[in-house]
Amino acid sequence: MTADCYALLLLPDERLAEQIESVKQAVARKVGPQRYLDHPPHITLTKSCFRQRSEMTHCLSQWLAQTTFPRLQTAGWHLFEADPLTGESTIVCTLNASSTQTLRHLQTTLLEGVAGQRDRQASLELYTAAWDRLSPLRQQSIETWGFPYTGDDWIPHLTIASLPPSAASIAWPMVQEFSITNDFSLTSLHIIRLELEAVAESQALAIPGAM
Repeated sequence: MTADCYALLLLPDERLAEQIESVKQAVARKVGPQRYLDHPPHITLTKSCFRQRSEMTHCLSQWLAQTTFPRLQTAGWHLFEADPLTGESTIVCTLNASSTQTLRHLQTTLLEGVAGQRDRQASLELYTAAWDRLSPLRQQSIETWGFPYTGDDWIPHLTIASLPPSAASIAWPMVQEFSITNDFSLTSLHIIRLELEAVAESQALAIPGAM
């Protein structure tokens, strides 16, 4: 049975999404098209390979029904220099310490819930190109969970863009001038099937009680 690549994403409420999108548009005007600029605002829980879509979706629906999603708080802008996955500089909006710990717990329970549907070998192959740039801890995370960033090593964030250093040196000072909503909620979990890094199919599962 073949496995497909999926990204599992949490989407923020409309107010924060609009602010993140405004920053993305400003970066595009300043330095032109860049990696991730055309992606909707989101927090990536995992990107891995799974065998059966229907079984995975069932597990995710159960996870949503059993999980409480409190309101979260942003912390501000951050620059990941030499991002291991892209080899570029990635500009993001991070969350405060309490919200970060909340999301780390949510990620752990989600990964445990879908572990039986994950294709280990296909997930390893997904990260072949970046493997030598990843630390032993992150390589082990892929082997165990199918994603390099888990547990205390995961920094939950909403990505603006990943840029070569020359473009990042222009965009980063500008991004820091933008203010950002402090308090926000999560509205939905999106299941994104990827083909060659492009979105092939998308399904949204509403978070119970989300406004």
